[in-house]
Amino acid sequence: MTYSKIGLAIFTLCMAGGALAHGYVSLPASRAYMCNANMGYQNKECGSGPLYEMQSVEGPDGFPAVDQGPADGHLASAGLASMGRLDEQSETRWAKHPISVGKHAFTWTYTAPHKTKSWDYYLTKSDWNPAQPLTRASFEAEPFCHIDGKNIQPSTGPDLAHECMVPERQGYHVIFATWDVADTAATFYNVIDVDFGGHNTPAPDEGPQSDLPTEWRNDAIYFSGDKVSWNGKEYQARWWTRGNQPGEHEVWSEMK
Repeated sequence: MTYSKIGLAIFTLCMAGGALAHGYVSLPASRAYMCNANMGYQNKECGSGPLYEMQSVEGPDGFPAVDQGPADGHLASAGLASMGRLDEQSETRWAKHPISVGKHAFTWTYTAPHKTKSWDYYLTKSDWNPAQPLTRASFEAEPFCHIDGKNIQPSTGPDLAHECMVPERQGYHVIFATWDVADTAATFYNVIDVDFGGHNTPAPDEGPQSDLPTEWRNDAIYFSGDKVSWNGKEYQARWWTRGNQPGEHEVWSEMK
């Protein structure tokens, strides 16, 4: 599919005027952010766009309408040539976040906040083909989570992470997160690679699942509610995290 001519023209004018906001999904980290040094370059050979500009994966409004938004096969890059490597797709191409059915938090980092129409989160269908480029047909037609932006500028505070109920799946899937800014023709498009388990791709080392706090580890993955001890204090994770030291990052709340 192709962009609508009108939508593309409006988007181009907005780009020329420098009016666009910027942001990316930081927890769980988007495919582009996983290319960055802050995430340990877990995604390789991403090209310079994702490596340095993970906040700039933006394209025309309109997804999932077939004649609006990024073209099929170019959803991950939002149709930007500089982000083109993000459109590469296979079972093993990208690092994945362990995930499960149920409530999960999704946090955006805004480098230039902007008034917002909405955020939406789409999930690939149960029978999607991970060896083919991402298309509209890869995803459920309706988002599993919709957040009304109320036409106001979002805060960068972690308390405004979006809590969403993730549907049941098995194995490797992709979440397509969209941030539709209110007063431009732009939407930010982020893909998040996740693994629900139940197939032959080994999952990364996860954080302890015991209800008792255990020693925090820099290399472990922790989910909302996980408890750790560090420097004589006990903490509980507020959302998904890895490598963020308790007492120094807001993802951890100290247990009294």
